[in-house]
Amino acid sequence: AYFRGGAAPAMARLNGLRTIGADDALFALCQDKFRSGAVLGALGLPAPAAGLACNGAWLVEPPASAAGWFVKPNRLGAKIGIWPDSRVTDLGHALERSRRVFGHYRDEV
Repeated sequence: AYFRGGAAPAMARLNGLRTIGADDALFALCQDKFRSGAVLGALGLPAPAAGLACNGAWLVEPPASAAGWFVKPNRLGAKIGIWPDSRVTDLGHALERSRRVFGHYRDEV
């Protein structure tokens, strides 16, 4: 539970309280970087192509990149789960980072 921005609307919904602003489901979608990108792409809006890995295995392979990749937790906010070696040029190293993130936070990258 590193991100709690959606807790208030979710608790309000569970308690039948009226709220204004974004729905709790929208908070959850926006916190999931991979799904947010898929929704934006489906709507024809620009979104960076990405891969998704969990504990050392690709769920979705990343696109080829001559510049390398930045390995960041999928659902954690701000700087949580980002280390000095999060930028990689080898996909094997990206999978190693995914194992580390999963081991610490139980999140995909």
